[in-house]
Amino acid sequence: MTDQMICILPLLLGWLLDLMMGDPAWLPHPVVGFGKMIAFGEHRLNKGNHRQLKGAMMAVILIMAVYLLVWLLPRWLDFIWIFFCLAGTTLIREVREVFRAVERSLEEGRVQVARIVGRDTSELSAQEIRTAALETLAENLSDGVIAPLFWLALLGTPGMMAYKMVNTLDSMIGYRTERYKDFGCWAAHIDDIANYIPARLTAFLMVFVSGRWSLMSFVWRNGRKHASPNSGYPEAALAGILDCRFGGPHHYFGELFDKPYIGNNERKLTIADMKKSIQVNRMTEILMVGLVVLLSLVMSGCTSKKSQAAADDDSSFFTFHSSLSVKYATGFSVRDSADVRLVDIGEKDHFALVRSDETTVPEGYTKVRVPIQRTICMTSLQLSNFTILDAHDVVKGLTGTKNLFNKDIQERVKDGRIVKIGMEGNFDTEMVLAANPDVIFISPFKRGGYDAIKETGITLVPHLGYKELDPLGQAEWIKFVGLFIGKEQEACEIFEGIEKRYNDIKALAVKSDYHPTVFSGEMHGGTWHAVGGKNYLAQIFRDAGARYVIQDEETAGENLEFEKMYELAANADFWRILNSHPGDFSYDALKASEPRNELFKSFKERKVIYCNMKQTPYYEISPVEPDLLLKDFVAIFHPELVEKDYQPTFYYLLK
Repeated sequence: MTDQMICILPLLLGWLLDLMMGDPAWLPHPVVGFGKMIAFGEHRLNKGNHRQLKGAMMAVILIMAVYLLVWLLPRWLDFIWIFFCLAGTTLIREVREVFRAVERSLEEGRVQVARIVGRDTSELSAQEIRTAALETLAENLSDGVIAPLFWLALLGTPGMMAYKMVNTLDSMIGYRTERYKDFGCWAAHIDDIANYIPARLTAFLMVFVSGRWSLMSFVWRNGRKHASPNSGYPEAALAGILDCRFGGPHHYFGELFDKPYIGNNERKLTIADMKKSIQVNRMTEILMVGLVVLLSLVMSGCTSKKSQAAADDDSSFFTFHSSLSVKYATGFSVRDSADVRLVDIGEKDHFALVRSDETTVPEGYTKVRVPIQRTICMTSLQLSNFTILDAHDVVKGLTGTKNLFNKDIQERVKDGRIVKIGMEGNFDTEMVLAANPDVIFISPFKRGGYDAIKETGITLVPHLGYKELDPLGQAEWIKFVGLFIGKEQEACEIFEGIEKRYNDIKALAVKSDYHPTVFSGEMHGGTWHAVGGKNYLAQIFRDAGARYVIQDEETAGENLEFEKMYELAANADFWRILNSHPGDFSYDALKASEPRNELFKSFKERKVIYCNMKQTPYYEISPVEPDLLLKDFVAIFHPELVEKDYQPTFYYLLK
């Protein structure tokens, strides 16, 4: 077995290829060749006497031939065979297409589901189409992912490919119909034996990743109901996770098969069920790959040094960045105590970041095992921290996607890798649990509504970046996020670059002899919200070499009547506006919103500085790249200080 044991690199490469490509239609697939060999043999042997014997001999010969052929081939080809044997991505795509098709029309749904099931789909209802798709998703998680990986771990790549032949034999001739009941019975028996452990392992892993151990009794009780000795277990696991019902009568090749029901809740299946099922599939697949990698390390003796290193300093996963300091941010602080990194957020929230659950933490601190693998973001500002750290894989939930520009996040929401949990004050607890976060980053001074989430027991971590009054202080919260996701060093290096660029631009601007005045905002609902003189925005105006018209010590600001705002800003040189105007904004639109706006000097001289959040990813970028924001303002206040062909990122002078 040692000679045939897999290497980690071919496994990971083959698996990643499947994740990225699935089974491209243009690429010849070995299973097609398997199918042609089986069809050739069945056409010539499935007749006359001794059909069972002939079918058994054909199956054994084909399985052994595949094993020996792959065993003789060069080992560098292993990643290719692994890629061909894994079918997780393709099946997920097909199931997703089934749900989309049935939403368009019943007939399209029937046609689409016929691609992945063997039953007669011509008379299926919409509910039956969705049920068939999810049953197949669960069953083929075992056949197309877990079982191949199981046999890979046990018998190497030759064993994995031999299993693929076993599975193909069963899918083609392993039916109890008049034509195949004798000739294909041994193919079916061999498949039953080959999948006995993988099917039950699949169900166990599905329950494990769902975190609902109470489902195990449901799975063992209902898994035995299926006509197949194996298929019922992963189907029962998914039925339990979704709290739905699978099974029932179906037609195969013109014959009625009355399958027992699995589960009792005969409810309508929805897109949300599909997304949750895909999430369970992916998590189970990842867990199995991890187990195979771990087994490979154990069998090859590679873990001895790792175990010693872990014993020495408990740093199997990562080590804390040795010198993390907080220079500008005032909302959090960091200090070390033995193997614990203590993070204080304001005066009330204290977290102890540890690398082992056994680590003792000081009283009053909430223990968080890092690096976290899954989280939920509540705001675009929080999300911007993960974006700049290239850590979207950690984000599993968002409040929504309105005015969201990032294409990678949009795609992750679309395919179910990220779920939408609803807006603050109206969270969908079920979707929160579906995201399965280690922690949730929250904005505690907004609308809130966190009581329901608190009841789940998930750790809530305040993210106070939006309260920072210094642009660099707000950007420095990427270090805070880096602490939790194991990217402290990257966060520090990225921030150093931001800090240098910001301060270089600031140094040029503040030395200028020209310091124009600027005000901000618009009339909304009869009042004008004017930010205070100590606000984040006022600070960035000053850093850009301008003077904000309000010089008080307020941070948040206050609502003013138009007359008061006009008194302060009538002769201001520039007027900054940030809004979400539908379509292109103009001076005419600004006047239409409030006719008196034309009285301001900045309006008359066409010096309105404008950014439209419907056209620009303002809150997805500016919190972590204030140097870009600062340069926009400097380019407007002091155009001679920037390159002649400078293209603004956010703000420009309204024409």
